[in-house]
Amino acid sequence: MAAGVFCRENLIVMVGFNVLYALRTERDRTSRALALVLQTIPIGLFILSRLKPVFAPLAEGFDATPDLTFARSFVFSPDRQARVFYAHLNALGVLAILAAVQGRRVAAFVSCRLEWAFYMVATFLMLIAGGTDLDRFAYWQAPLLLAVVAGTGWPRPEDGWFWVHIVLLHAVSMSFPLWWDPAEPFYLALTAAHARNVPFGYLAATCLSMAILTLTMTLRNTSIRRSRSASY
Repeated sequence: MAAGVFCRENLIVMVGFNVLYALRTERDRTSRALALVLQTIPIGLFILSRLKPVFAPLAEGFDATPDLTFARSFVFSPDRQARVFYAHLNALGVLAILAAVQGRRVAAFVSCRLEWAFYMVATFLMLIAGGTDLDRFAYWQAPLLLAVVAGTGWPRPEDGWFWVHIVLLHAVSMSFPLWWDPAEPFYLALTAAHARNVPFGYLAATCLSMAILTLTMTLRNTSIRRSRSASY
């Protein structure tokens, strides 16, 4: 945790996650107190990195103006709202759709694990106020979505082929088998945050196609499972 904060200061939000997790899982006061005390290490390192930075900052002091500008843009700009939406589909692929389909399970999972509720809200707030790299920020939701899929008991042995197809679809949606040009205009056109005009239309079309395919496959698998259960 301390090393993570030293490398990426935004990981300081994990302090809240750790505290809430300790309060939920630790039963005796000593263990809870120890967990709280240990969080002072990354907090102290975060303060130290601000007071004595390893690399000289571009601007002196803390300026919240850019963060407020990005947050205001999300509230009032349909373009930025659309880019946030497509950034989640573009970065998370089928995970975003699987979580949306299992909305009730996600809500139940998060409601009894407040640390994950905190994580979801904190990372989303950092996304809308953190800058222009929306696709990169959307990746922060991946641990939550993976925990939901694994923690709700959804994957079952009898769904093996469904998950094979889902993984293959995810690999294609992540452009894994495709050739990448190292030129900056090429890979910027593959991000929802920076694509413009025709490349953005292409990205939106591919994201929506992936979403429709994932939704169709999931609903079909659910129908097959129900038919199988009714036959027993």
